Amino acid sequence: MAFELQLKRWEVSVEWASGAVSRDVVVATTRGKAMVETWRSDAFSGSTYAEFLKFARCRRDHHKPHRWGDHITACGRPAFFLGNNSQYVQIAFADTEEQCVGNAHPYDVFPVEYRPDTYRERDDVDSVRVAA
Repeated sequence: MAFELQLKRWEVSVEWASGAVSRDVVVATTRGKAMVETWRSDAFSGSTYAEFLKFARCRRDHHKPHRWGDHITACGRPAFFLGNNSQYVQIAFADTEEQCVGNAHPYDVFPVEYRPDTYRERDDVDSVRVAA
């Protein structure tokens, strides 16, 4: 049984005592889960969740990156593509009801055009450029 992508992008902004504001995009199913995910980072280890809520804000990030939510295969299982960096591919498995974000090694991801460029063979990169 296949599931639909339930994950959403949330922008969490934190206003520090110095007046500086930091922003981060968190992928989670709900606003509350995005806030908790941010609070669990090392930067807030000295704060209770109640204290964190006083200086943190969260809103939906409606920017949809290229190929966000596309169906791919990762580690031999159906998955949703969420993004990548130069080392890993960010995914959510499509065959589980509780969706959570995970990382897959690029060589475990198919089709190859969803891998970072550094993990493609020269022939794969050329064929993607020709197809585009």
